[in-house]
Amino acid sequence: MRVELIDNQGITTMQAELAAQYNRCSFARLATASLTKAGLRFIEKAQNAKHKSLKVNLLIGPYNGYTEVAALRWLVDLQRRSGGPFQVRVARNPRFHWKVHLFKKAAQITAYIGSSNLTRDGLSTEGEFNIRLTGSFTDPAFAKLIDSFEQIWKSDSVPLDTYIVERFAPIAQQSEKFRGQIDPKIKKLLRSVHRKGSTNTDPILGETTKMIFLFGSATQATVKVVGSKTNWDRKGWDWLACQSRAERDRLRNAESFYVAWISRGGGSLSLNDVRAYDDFKTEDGRYFLAHQRRKGSITKTLDRATIAYLKKNGFISNKDDLKRDRSLGNANRVLLNRLLRVPPLARTLAQ
Repeated sequence: MRVELIDNQGITTMQAELAAQYNRCSFARLATASLTKAGLRFIEKAQNAKHKSLKVNLLIGPYNGYTEVAALRWLVDLQRRSGGPFQVRVARNPRFHWKVHLFKKAAQITAYIGSSNLTRDGLSTEGEFNIRLTGSFTDPAFAKLIDSFEQIWKSDSVPLDTYIVERFAPIAQQSEKFRGQIDPKIKKLLRSVHRKGSTNTDPILGETTKMIFLFGSATQATVKVVGSKTNWDRKGWDWLACQSRAERDRLRNAESFYVAWISRGGGSLSLNDVRAYDDFKTEDGRYFLAHQRRKGSITKTLDRATIAYLKKNGFISNKDDLKRDRSLGNANRVLLNRLLRVPPLARTLAQ
């Protein structure tokens, strides 16, 4: 691995470095805590040159409201015009502070890690400190960097769209005296994304309407493949294999879902939050989703008492009614949340 310093002194600047890498690579993963329109000029020039073969994943943070609203509006428009290869997501953590840029070309990776945000000053003025790492795509260090990026990209961020931009605009930083007020407002905005367009006021985190049923277990061959390709087991996450990408994406986009696991001896009922997803071929399917029981809630055994409770409250007529995927109305969600002791929003966020 080759290591070099980029400190924006002399003719070697991050602006020049990123522009050169962006124009020659096939896949760029970019992460920045804040950005401005001036800091995106190298992207704008490349896109205007119709560099359409390039795939770009840009992960941004709303750190203290410093990000320029005009830059966000331009990125939303660029996503629309690109038709898919250029995608932007916003980290859910309002203190997201990464400055990491990964460029892949064939079997080679070039990574920049340091202090420079995608702003005019970050890319072109002195006072910054960045290192450039160059090496093989198979190097374990680069694999770790990519894996860390993908975990945030897939599991802890939301797509940038007009809804976020226009609601971010009023809370964008105007003066340092407002700094302490910015983070709570950004947290509220990012929590609201999954409820976009909804008038539901139910204070349950992850207001999902999705419920699925599962039966049986994955084969040992599938368990081995999942264990070799992911770190989900080490994290204590459960996972399931979906037969189609559309089926998996419906659950992923819902961000949480109820699971009725049916077994010969009984089964269980739980509320789960989506943690990650991946695609690889196995005996049980190729579209995988990792999930974890909602923090503070319980898993309820489907014993006689639970079945009787569900029947009494009109959720089911018999146990076989649980053997289907379904969408739940508000009354049924409130019923399940009470049964599973799902904590209200305020308590969940405080933990």
